[in-house]
Amino acid sequence: MRITTAKHLSLVFSVVLFSLLLSMLTATTVMAKTEHCPDHNGNPNKVENGNLNGVVLESGTVFCVKASNEATGLLTSDGATTLREYAADNGIDHDVSYYVTYDADKTPPNGTGTPLVPDTAMSATNSSNPAILLGLLTLAAASLIFMRTVAFKRG
Repeated sequence: MRITTAKHLSLVFSVVLFSLLLSMLTATTVMAKTEHCPDHNGNPNKVENGNLNGVVLESGTVFCVKASNEATGLLTSDGATTLREYAADNGIDHDVSYYVTYDADKTPPNGTGTPLVPDTAMSATNSSNPAILLGLLTLAAASLIFMRTVAFKRG
């Protein structure tokens, strides 16, 4: 079977597009950084052993929860809500990895989270950036259309 120049070029083009698509997918999985609670390294008030999801801290305790690759920032306990519920209330639907309690002078503003400490290490998580995902889908569709119309055209 003889491969024509057009078919050869279209196959090469398709391979290049596929490689580009794979590299973009890989890039989106590495882009998210892991967040950590403030002062988490070496803090004697850091707890990370056991199942921490159901832990309820004493009312008025200032704390931060890390679950998966995200952290809540500083919060103040109401004495009834579990750490997992605090994480979920802050958009983190994962098991608790660790929590840190702080002195009362680290009161969070208006009960909301404070700035977090980004980790310098990259983590493999999914990207939810719609522009990147739309670009990937468009690239994949263009590659398939090109392969169908040029590379595998009989005639």
